Amino acid sequence: MRTNEERIEALHRRAKEIEKKRRDRQILTGQIAGIVACVALVFVLAFTMPGFSDNYLAGRHSSAMSASIFSDNNMLGFVVIGILSFGLGVAVTIFCFCLHKWQKNKESEQEEKQ
Repeated sequence: MRTNEERIEALHRRAKEIEKKRRDRQILTGQIAGIVACVALVFVLAFTMPGFSDNYLAGRHSSAMSASIFSDNNMLGFVVIGILSFGLGVAVTIFCFCLHKWQKNKESEQEEKQ
């Protein structure tokens, strides 16, 4: 039979475990929401940038010769999408690294309990 001190200690230990699980779940939810928001932003910009660059570049035609790749075509939209896609790739990589670390911590905690 347990003493009152042992019961209180078990209660505090269980409360800490529950709080840690809740915190881990919140972190994971925030990371997933961030990734979804980044993907949605890339898709929205991928569909809107060509129209924006058409309107932006339509009034900027000049008869002078220019060596810029952005002067007569719609490459500006593709460059912006490329940069945003790179940022999304970095965010997904960081998310996967954190998820892998979280899973390792969870496995080590389960091994310690056994």
